[in-house]
Amino acid sequence: MSPVISKFHFMEQAQQGLQLLAQAALQMGATAATFVAESEEAEKTAALAQTMQANLNQAIIHTQRTLELISSLLIEPQMPAVFQSLRRSAHRGSAFPTHSRLWRDLRAGRLDPQCWRQTFRMSKETFYYICDQLTPYLQHEATQMKLPLSVPRKVAIGLYHLASPVPLRCVAELFGVGRSTAGHTFHEVVDAICMGFRHLLENQCDLEEVMEMFWARHSFPMCAGAIGSTHIEVRCPKGQEKDYWNQHQYFSVILQAVADPRLRFSQVFVGSSGSSHDSHMLEASQLCQKGNLGNLFPPIHKEIGGQTIGPVLVGDEAYPLREWLMVPCHHPATPEELCFNERLSSAQETIDQAFRQLRGRWQCLLAKAPCRAERIGKVITGCCLLHNLCIDRGEVFPHEWDSGLQPRCCIERSQTAEWPADDEAQRKMGQQVRQAIIRYLALDAQQDRE
Repeated sequence: MSPVISKFHFMEQAQQGLQLLAQAALQMGATAATFVAESEEAEKTAALAQTMQANLNQAIIHTQRTLELISSLLIEPQMPAVFQSLRRSAHRGSAFPTHSRLWRDLRAGRLDPQCWRQTFRMSKETFYYICDQLTPYLQHEATQMKLPLSVPRKVAIGLYHLASPVPLRCVAELFGVGRSTAGHTFHEVVDAICMGFRHLLENQCDLEEVMEMFWARHSFPMCAGAIGSTHIEVRCPKGQEKDYWNQHQYFSVILQAVADPRLRFSQVFVGSSGSSHDSHMLEASQLCQKGNLGNLFPPIHKEIGGQTIGPVLVGDEAYPLREWLMVPCHHPATPEELCFNERLSSAQETIDQAFRQLRGRWQCLLAKAPCRAERIGKVITGCCLLHNLCIDRGEVFPHEWDSGLQPRCCIERSQTAEWPADDEAQRKMGQQVRQAIIRYLALDAQQDRE
């Protein structure tokens, strides 16, 4: 049988049913009349027959009105969708509710602010701001074949699946849709987020202001951001177990990002499989290419430790030393080098905190990612964009979202990088910049003691 109910076939069946009902009414009326003629209590039975005939006539009138209503509704897109839904429910052997309790409460405004924030990881105002911004990407016209979900319902499905580590079937049940519809809607919302909010990965404040904040909070000069990486657990693609198995003994992809003092992400790169080293992922990213070409940052320079240097990033031992990327001294031998390592480590904690908030708010990243490895890049990027949006709109991050995270779920330190093919010229320029910063910090520490 065709998956779409033909409205003409339905009308034909309904008309046949009406005719049968009318014939039954006439037959019952004739039987009642015969019964009246033969009955001793003619008056009483006649009254009963008249009542029966009136009820049957009323039933015919109601049936005609219902048929007219159905005929008019079949012109609209709602009826075919309803019938298809009922047929699917019948095929499954259960009648699935059109609206779940969560969706009903959301539509009726019965979710208090705390419950709303716990459910969607943001306030109601930010939720509807996202709906407004994504309407051009998510709103579709109704057709005779399908009635699309509303934009708020789509956004609710997408955000809830990102915010909780529950399976897709649970999300579908909570919002009263089928599992396949929930999966399609989730990826549609993620794609819309990546298109509609892609500008949020740009620095929203002046670079000099970022460097001033790093100096005020961590006493590290000319710092434009902290770079780091973390593993996101995924379902391994068939036949690629060796590529995705990481040193922490699970399958993953790597997220590399740069964060500023407000914990916003200014650079995001996803895609390398879990077996890759952080340094190899850096090489493959545009970040490294721009840094080596000298166009990663605007031309801002300052005299530091007797040398003119530009903005730099700070990273851990997994990264190579570059003119634009500072890493700790591997074997600090002097108090000045120890001071440099301490200041750099303090500034580098920024990216760790950003990753903790990212996972704490969007907890689909705590368990195995809610999609295949081929799609995980967009899901992670969408989470990073929403992370920035929440910071820009002043959304609070409660302590309890962070306190329950396991250590491995937050940040994994990679082993120290080995760079046999490292560019010697780049390394020497990085050493010169690092020595200048060491001298500057030593002078600053001396002035503090005085």
